[in-house]
Amino acid sequence: MKKTYISGLVIALTILIPGKVSAHCPLCTGGAGAAAVVAAYFGVKYGALGVLLGGFSVALGLWIAHKPKQRFKYQSLILFWAIYLSTIIPFYYMFRGDYVSKYISMNDDYGSLLNRTYLIDLFIIGAVLGSIALFVAPKLSLVLSEKRGGKSIRFQGLLISFALLILSSVILQFWPR
Repeated sequence: MKKTYISGLVIALTILIPGKVSAHCPLCTGGAGAAAVVAAYFGVKYGALGVLLGGFSVALGLWIAHKPKQRFKYQSLILFWAIYLSTIIPFYYMFRGDYVSKYISMNDDYGSLLNRTYLIDLFIIGAVLGSIALFVAPKLSLVLSEKRGGKSIRFQGLLISFALLILSSVILQFWPR
């Protein structure tokens, strides 16, 4: 009984005591991951899933890369890329297979570099779009705050991040094939 009471108290204090808030907080990271899980459950196409998982990977990488004490020059950058790639690569093997073909006919005979059909993996395109969206969101939030005289809307960064991710996902979901 005493153990249960202490565990409940620790959990309540953990929830109630605010932590350090940053551009890519646990709320953003968890939200992007949850959005990807819900989207996969509802059968969203792999390109749109790539957007959500790319955003999740960037948020996770930026959040965790700055946690450990800096021990060498490019530690945060190396840690970010390690987390990003170790998140994206396994998902790529789960969600690959949604391809679009693009025929380029600019020069020479068929089969040359500028005259062939290319297959474009929409999961990779989506992951890149989601990653860019998460890198652009904090800058867009700063610009919006400056336009409003230094004031920001509550959860502005989170709202902008999700708006960019959802917009990119919808575009890739309904992209004509």
